[in-house]
Formats: sequence, structure tokens, C-alpha cells
Amino acid sequence: MSRKADLLTGYFPNIYLGVTSLMQGLALSQLVPIILTYIDIIQDPWRNIHFIPLVIMLLIIFIVWHHYAISIFYLRWFPNI
Repeated sequence: MSRKADLLTGYFPNIYLGVTSLMQGLALSQLVPIILTYIDIIQDPWRNIHFIPLVIMLLIIFIVWHHYAISIFYLRWFPNI
């Protein structure tokens, strides 16, 4: 491999996980204020059925991040053609 490819191989996990974390941070920055507003407006938010999709969305964001973190750091995943 070339020198640039070797350098990219060494730093790819950190770069990829950083970009993924930035995208998920944007998603969380849009979702968390909605959840906080919902909790303030509704008298008993834990018993309301409309709260379930918000909680599921938080879980999906965390599961996707965790999957990529495990794949990148433990399996040393590197995309190739």
C-alpha cells in the first residue's frame, strides 16, 4: 500500500466514529428539546402512548452508535472497494 493509504488505515476508526458521533449529536440536539417540552406540557408523560416513539428514537440513536463503535474498534473495520 502507499504511504497515504497506511496513514488513512491508522486513523480511519477515529475519523469515522467522530463523523458518526457528530451526526448523532445533531439528531439528539433536535430530539432532546422535543422530549423536554413534551414532559413539561403533559401531566403524566410516562403513561401517555405518544412518549414511546421518543424513547424508542433515543434507543435507536444509541444502538446505532454502539454498533459502529464495536465494529470499528474491535473488528478493525475498514471500507474498501
